[in-house]
Amino acid sequence: MEYIYLLSLGFFTGIISSYFGIGGAAVIVPVLYHYFPELGALTIIGCSLGVILLNSTYNTFLFYRSGIQFAPKIFAPLIPTIILGALSGTYLAELISALWLKRIFAGVLILVTLKTILVKIPNENKSALTPKVYLGLIIGYLVGLITGITGLGGGTLLAPTFLVFYKMKPKIIPAYNNLLMIVASSSALMHFVLIPPD
Repeated sequence: MEYIYLLSLGFFTGIISSYFGIGGAAVIVPVLYHYFPELGALTIIGCSLGVILLNSTYNTFLFYRSGIQFAPKIFAPLIPTIILGALSGTYLAELISALWLKRIFAGVLILVTLKTILVKIPNENKSALTPKVYLGLIIGYLVGLITGITGLGGGTLLAPTFLVFYKMKPKIIPAYNNLLMIVASSSALMHFVLIPPD
């Protein structure tokens, strides 16, 4: 039965990841907490990050092959602080109790959901904006930090951010989400590989 749960989880995660541009942690983490309570919170976060890395890498390749051109001026400023934030987040995750990790995860999802609902969709005819570099650095750090603490790959946070601050067209947001999720998930996962959870 466990294999059926895991196969179903992988299938739906793949669909959600490719369609919405999120890594799937919003589905993976709650399901693992519910059906595999014997797993530690850090183990679940690590599993989530591993799946996200695979999903986002494959999806980014598909987006690139489909002809989407990634603009370095949009994603490059986010990368350094995403890495720093992810490493900081995984360190903090080891200091936070499992109960509070669950609460933080739930709180982030609620806030992101509300923000996404309230965001005004930008005009399709307008070009994406490039915010100030310092704003990109702050956004990158927060995305990486939440990734390391919760196991979310960053796509859930980046989607509304791209809508609000970058005025990005919704149809290309999944491409940028997946590209940056490679950075966030691999950076956070590196900590768990080098220092496995107890």
